[in-house]
Amino acid sequence: MSRQRTRRALILACAAVVGITAVAYAHTALRRSEPAEDARLEEPPTAVTLSFTTAVDARLARVQLLRPDGGSVSLDSLRTGETDSIVVAPIAETLAAAEYTVVWQVVGSDGHPVRGQFAFVVDPQQSEQPQAPPQPEPESPPIPVSDLPDPATDVQAPSYVAARWLTFTTLLVVIGAVVFRALVLEPVRRRSSLPSGGAADVAAARAAALGRGAAAFLVLGAGVRLLLQARALDMGGDTMAALRVMLLDTPWGWGWLLQVGAALLVLGGFQRATRDPRRGWGVAAIAALALAFTPALSGHAAAVEGLGPVAVVLDGAHVLGASAWLGTLLVLLLAGVPAALAQGGPAGRGMVADLVNRFSPLALVFAGFVAATGVAAAVIHLAALSELWGTAYGRTLLVKVGLVAIVILLGAYNWRRVRPTLTEAGPARLRRSAALELIAAAAILLATSILVATPTP
Repeated sequence: MSRQRTRRALILACAAVVGITAVAYAHTALRRSEPAEDARLEEPPTAVTLSFTTAVDARLARVQLLRPDGGSVSLDSLRTGETDSIVVAPIAETLAAAEYTVVWQVVGSDGHPVRGQFAFVVDPQQSEQPQAPPQPEPESPPIPVSDLPDPATDVQAPSYVAARWLTFTTLLVVIGAVVFRALVLEPVRRRSSLPSGGAADVAAARAAALGRGAAAFLVLGAGVRLLLQARALDMGGDTMAALRVMLLDTPWGWGWLLQVGAALLVLGGFQRATRDPRRGWGVAAIAALALAFTPALSGHAAAVEGLGPVAVVLDGAHVLGASAWLGTLLVLLLAGVPAALAQGGPAGRGMVADLVNRFSPLALVFAGFVAATGVAAAVIHLAALSELWGTAYGRTLLVKVGLVAIVILLGAYNWRRVRPTLTEAGPARLRRSAALELIAAAAILLATSILVATPTP
């Protein structure tokens, strides 16, 4: 693949990501309703009207009107109101005097179901009671969303967290394989005076094999996420129709399709890399770049009011930095070091030292990049410093920051203490310390999997 074609493909991939995120830019919450919460009505209403803070798709909405005994009142098909942020549920029967509960669900721009409920009373005797003079209605803040009624379909459920963890881990390996080959292995191949040509080819083949396996699991994880999304939508007999709407008409669906398509492309690129390294690795690199931005389309970045594209670009850059740091370390440990040691003797230890010496300064740069993009994202999602310890989102973020600090300390130990001894003492010490670093990295990905589904303050 020529440099011009590669550059053109990279520009198209970035443009596709920005184009998707340009329409995904706001948190969804209930602004007001008719009847209002706790209203007492003289006349029974003919419809329930829900007004949200952002545009919602009535095809992905669900409204129930419950009697005091829990039975459902008949409703006609939901429709969009005067604007696309309003959902109207016509009532198909006349309501008797009683208290009624409205249970609603819509899907946010990040693909997460948003649910809530409120009650109102139909009371014909209300007209016989003295009425207070009407007061102008103030502009109200969004009504807090209630807890999800069914934990099994919650996007914070263990099954959903595990699916996201699998996605993040496989992304880390895919991008790490590309970065290892391009920024670590090839420079060592070109500059080292050691006879490492054959071992470098073996290391590249091992890295491609790791990338292929990770890409295959990424496709598998995408299928699991789709099934879990169907459960979370909880649309009854209309689930398949709702999934079609999700995939074709929402940023979550576009991100899912982009992830699956890019994962299949990167899988083909890694497969071709064994026969045609230049084109195979080029395809894998372009697809890996697109993959880095797909998690943002199903997370908080896709729902930031007014700054959607900026937040998604930051999130994608954060994933790229983390993968180039920790994913490359994993591939170095599983592909580069074994291929070097297979040579045996001083040549093998020398190549290990060359690889680590090449990776270490890159790791410092990527770790700083991760920290910078993480701080920028926190500024977008948090309105006040106190939200770091006063909200579930902030506390989860602090846990993630603590784990990142542990990984940075372990990396600093490897750089200052382990790296200088590689030529003489061999890589056993490196393997132990790097393994601890990767265990902490797995914990970071777990915290991230929880964080992206925790409501922002």
